[in-house]
Amino acid sequence: MKNFKFTISNFNKYLIFCIGILFIYLFYLSIPTIYNKDTLQKELSKKILSNYNLNISLSSEIDYLILPSPHFLIRNAKVFNDRDDISEELGQIKKLKVFISKKSLMRQKHMRITKLLIKDANFSITNDNLNFYYRYINKKLSKNPLEIKNSNFFFKDKTDETISILFIPNLDLFFEKEKKINKLSGNGEIFQIPISFKWKKEFNENNTRFFLFNIEPLSLNFENKSTTSEKNGDKGENIVNIGNAKLITNYLFKENSILLESSNSKVFNNVIKYDGKINIKPFFINLNLNLEKINLQKILFQKPIIKEILFSKIIFDENLSAKINIVSKNIKNKLFDSINFNLNIDGGSINLNETILLNEKIGKLNLKNSSFLFENDELIFNGYFNFEIKNQYEFYRAFVVPKRNRKLLENIDFNIEYNLLKNQLKIIDITVNGKTTDNIDNIEEILKTHNTQDKLQITNWIDLKNFVNKIFDNYFG
Repeated sequence: MKNFKFTISNFNKYLIFCIGILFIYLFYLSIPTIYNKDTLQKELSKKILSNYNLNISLSSEIDYLILPSPHFLIRNAKVFNDRDDISEELGQIKKLKVFISKKSLMRQKHMRITKLLIKDANFSITNDNLNFYYRYINKKLSKNPLEIKNSNFFFKDKTDETISILFIPNLDLFFEKEKKINKLSGNGEIFQIPISFKWKKEFNENNTRFFLFNIEPLSLNFENKSTTSEKNGDKGENIVNIGNAKLITNYLFKENSILLESSNSKVFNNVIKYDGKINIKPFFINLNLNLEKINLQKILFQKPIIKEILFSKIIFDENLSAKINIVSKNIKNKLFDSINFNLNIDGGSINLNETILLNEKIGKLNLKNSSFLFENDELIFNGYFNFEIKNQYEFYRAFVVPKRNRKLLENIDFNIEYNLLKNQLKIIDITVNGKTTDNIDNIEEILKTHNTQDKLQITNWIDLKNFVNKIFDNYFG
């Protein structure tokens, strides 16, 4: 009988060795599956509180997964804010992943958390718990990353009604130990408008903070740098880029308000100066602006930014109140020389009442009453105007009105309705010297023809002169 020798090649030896090591490694990674389930829930909650300063109540729905790296998956967890001996629920988390270090698997009590991932969560933000979020990001964050994905932040009023929803696909928070900096970055969507943001705080003598915020569809970029000290309080510099405008603002927190003052700001390459005050409780903005010059034609008809802001409904928020005054002595307009513009916002209602356009030679146009309303998703502006004529000769000369139609002229009142979506302007009625034109057949026909057009008929100075002459020809002719 022949003796058979069983030999193993070096390659096979290496393969068997690798398989063995892999088996041992997988066995090592699987150690958490034998953890004591009764204590695991409590231990994870304690470690999350210790590492991330978050009070998260974990359910018993805990699974251990190896890929992409060892972590526990907990379903249906809740986040609480402990204040004044009251535990307030801040949010609900559908999926919470707690990643643990591979080096700490041997002993359950000594496992170390390396990352926390919150997914598919809903958080509530109110006036009462807003301080929790503010304090949380201003204290030193965990050196281990905290990620929030595909989650919603619900902003609610005092009656627990949702004001707005901020959807966050991705949010990262962590503390950079070497530089002693808290960092936060992410992107999201509010009012169906995509946004991105970055924030950081340096733990230095002045607690310097930086904030970057971007709304790409509105061409809006917001940058803020602030400091806090016992001597100077809270102060900072804010830079807003929106379209061709760059606003640089120095501000100071004083008691329950913020004082504002401009610095080297420009709008459409024109110098702008402004100052104002923002009250925090109740929230109210009072702002005064002075522009070197304004091109009304370009702003109203060639720049989509105004319409974008209006249709976004941001300034129609019920919690927003403001009074903004804009003055310019040079408005680059064929008819008017200067403007005193008033924007009034009061709990979702917006008007431009008492806005005045002035022609030094002719007179002034005063917007007496106005409103913006949404009707079937179409934004309608309604305005009642009074044109006070100071010099009728200059008026007739400007509009090239024939001498046969030049009668005593003191004021003109008219009411318009402008559809911002369809770019349609309707002239509801016209009154000259207090006398209505309703019973003048020709003028009624002119207005009817004008108001039934599908597109804007008065788009330039020549169109306006022709229209005015039609009215005067039938009124005085």
